Amino acid sequence: MFRQSLRLLQQETKKPSGIKIPTELAPLFAACGVAICSLSYFTYKKLRYDEGLRILKNPNQSRIDEVVNLSPETEVLDLNAEKK
Repeated sequence: MFRQSLRLLQQETKKPSGIKIPTELAPLFAACGVAICSLSYFTYKKLRYDEGLRILKNPNQSRIDEVVNLSPETEVLDLNAEKK
């Protein structure tokens, strides 16, 4: 009764493009994006504004300079060495 139009009959088949992602996964990607953004925001907020961490405000109370400036003659304990 109905005939297909010539346009449909002569239509080229599309070549498959790289990666096919189902549309059902779009909400999952959006939720993961929101989770990553909130993770980075709250981590930055905690590290930057927390008074108890003493990262930037009290560098004199840190022992990092002592650790970095250790002389090569300092004895280092090997905790992974086998006991004899």
